[in-house]
Amino acid sequence: MPRLSSKRQITIPKDLCDRADYHEGDSFRIVEHNGHITLIHQRENASAGLLKGLTITPGITESESRDSAIASEQ
Repeated sequence: MPRLSSKRQITIPKDLCDRADYHEGDSFRIVEHNGHITLIHQRENASAGLLKGLTITPGITESESRDSAIASEQ
């Protein structure tokens, strides 16, 4: 079982790193919520093309966009 070191470091077991495709030097975002810590693997170009094909509507506010999206879900 991994333990917290005196430097507040934890070693992730090799089998988990292999399954998650983690490598030395990879970057992670660390999020804490309700006492649980989650590592989010930050991959270069992971969001490449994510917004491709979306059209921009000039003049619409963020709140109008949000309200429109909520209304379309109902």
